[in-house]
Amino acid sequence: MVEAVECSQFLSQTPLYITSLSAIKDRLNAYQETISRYFSQYHIHYAMKANSALPLLQHLCQWGSSIEIVSVGELNRALTAGFHPTDIAFSGVGKTQKEIDKALEVEVGYIHAEHMEELWYLLDHTQDKSSCITIRLNPSAEVETHPYLKTGALDSKFGILFEHIQQGFQDKLKHLSPSEKHKYLIPLRGIHIHLGSQLQNPNVYEYVMEECRKLYDFLKSEGAVITHINLGGGLEVKETGVPHDHSDIKNYIEFLSKTFKKYFSEEITLHLEPGRSLVASSSILLTKVLYKKENDAQHKFIYVDAGMNDFPRPSLYHAKHAYVLIPSDLTQMSDKETTYSIVGPVCESGDVLHPKAQLKDSVCPGDSIIFLDVGAYCRSMASFYNLRPIPAEVFCYQGKLLSSLPAHYAAENE
Repeated sequence: MVEAVECSQFLSQTPLYITSLSAIKDRLNAYQETISRYFSQYHIHYAMKANSALPLLQHLCQWGSSIEIVSVGELNRALTAGFHPTDIAFSGVGKTQKEIDKALEVEVGYIHAEHMEELWYLLDHTQDKSSCITIRLNPSAEVETHPYLKTGALDSKFGILFEHIQQGFQDKLKHLSPSEKHKYLIPLRGIHIHLGSQLQNPNVYEYVMEECRKLYDFLKSEGAVITHINLGGGLEVKETGVPHDHSDIKNYIEFLSKTFKKYFSEEITLHLEPGRSLVASSSILLTKVLYKKENDAQHKFIYVDAGMNDFPRPSLYHAKHAYVLIPSDLTQMSDKETTYSIVGPVCESGDVLHPKAQLKDSVCPGDSIIFLDVGAYCRSMASFYNLRPIPAEVFCYQGKLLSSLPAHYAAENE
């Protein structure tokens, strides 16, 4: 069951994503209610890249969320979902001039500059626009997470080093008077830092706040008026899922509050960009067992109809998701468990959805396996590799199925 919707009705449509919008609303409420206890001014920008499904975005918009995007495609989707341009924050380490011009044309609320050249272009073209420019700092902070998920370390492609910001200002603005610099820097209103995803230790934010304050003081000395600090997202979602009481969000915000207020006054607005922690727990992936094979006693495989193109996180990040076996015949289910590799049909040895799954020895073709907590960076990263269709996704809200089952999205529809 997902909410009050029976999943068995979809067994003939696998692989299939099933998403609970009520679960997302609960997580957003936890963020909103907790932050409001500590901050009078804040913005929560949902990181669309985690899951860009239109029904999800439309409901987040209705529930008062802002949004963070990383491409013009996501900009168009955000506008279609109903987000006002002023509620959109545009990130992206390689924005093209065409993308920047489009963002300035619609006057999105915030644009994060990741290069000094990008910053100067934005400032040159934002003087008559309402968009706020935020400079993304690379704090050179090492965090415990998968290497692909780090975005604030010295070897990361994201953000600008503090010394490069200092040198850039000196080279670019040295001929301007203080009043001229102040006028030129009016659109520069914020500092942005994002350390990466699946962050396990919040104590790193003590160092991050020190680095933010150092940049804040420098920008202030140059004539900029900084009004907000954006700390990105990155809250970890464990393999066991998220706590039912949302204590992970509450503890995270409480810690951030203490650290933030140690360095900044109430006049500075806090911005956050949660993605995974909002939507990961909202979805399941329903798959069907196709075959069972044993090469020897140590190498046993269960083949399912979902592959790495449908469910990329295990292959890309070696991510492990909890799973549930649903036998097609309960009378034949054994008590003994065996270790299997759950693998998909894609022609790649890396197409492994779980390397060491403990499943009932009676598992057989026709059974179903449900993977849990797949709402983030799963269907949004799915591809047409092997010209396999992208799975459909259905949405439930307040115990009801929102629409009839859509067709699987085939490459021919592109």
